[in-house]
Amino acid sequence: MKLSTSTNILPAIRVGMYETELDERYKFDMYYEELDGMVENKLLTQDQADEISWSFNTKAYTEDVGKTAFDILKASFTEDFKKRFKIKKLINDSVRSPAYYNFSTDELDFTIEMADNSPELLATALEKYKDNEDFIKWLRDNFTSYDGFWSYTANNPEEFIQQARAGREQELSFGIYWILKEEYDLSREANNEELYESLEGSLYDYVTLPDDFFEKLNKYLEVN
Repeated sequence: MKLSTSTNILPAIRVGMYETELDERYKFDMYYEELDGMVENKLLTQDQADEISWSFNTKAYTEDVGKTAFDILKASFTEDFKKRFKIKKLINDSVRSPAYYNFSTDELDFTIEMADNSPELLATALEKYKDNEDFIKWLRDNFTSYDGFWSYTANNPEEFIQQARAGREQELSFGIYWILKEEYDLSREANNEELYESLEGSLYDYVTLPDDFFEKLNKYLEVN
């Protein structure tokens, strides 16, 4: 079977790029400071610096974030986990960005190919957490509806495990996340730190530059 899921419901890593450390304005702040410095030193005009900033290739950057994030996420599925739950393959689909960032953020969509009895294996593994206080609290805190939020995921162990066993997308995805987190040392924070550090490119990889830009940049760096 194939499980179509995302980092929204299997939150092993975050790929949100608005007002986060992955936002190009923050990720590449050093390079924006260089542009400002070049303007101050009259090596660029303000209009030239603005044109460079506005030419940022969001599509290329988003693709790099998605590919790097997927590689890290894929590595979180250890060989033991894949063997235990008969996970055959993970497939990177794409980063999906919302039209507006008021209520949602970027997500990485991906597909997990697994055996037909994988949901049963996962549900059986979750059974031992039915009376676990941390599991019960996690379900209640994250999946209980309230004014302004409607949960589509079961918020009690019995129903959650039942839905995971049936292969329902939300419970199966969150169930995979819970097992990875509790039994395979998955750390979303560590994954995101690795993601940030692995994106080694500079702002200049994603913008259109004047022909003599690096000559002027070297002049600026020589005296600063």
